[in-house]
Amino acid sequence: MVSGRIRFEYGLDGRSVAEAGPGDFFHVPAGVVHRETPGKETGQVIIAFVGTGPLAVNVEDSET
Repeated sequence: MVSGRIRFEYGLDGRSVAEAGPGDFFHVPAGVVHRETPGKETGQVIIAFVGTGPLAVNVEDSET
């Protein structure tokens, strides 16, 4: 995170939560279903993808 805050929900039914702010790093392993929720203020983030294959695969919301 460069600025702002972001919340990550992941794990079984998105019950695990991690938040990141300026200077924080967050690693999402390949294949982990997760959701990013922006904070109240606009933020800037640097994202790096490593490997081959699709960068992201959107999945249906677990509540539908």
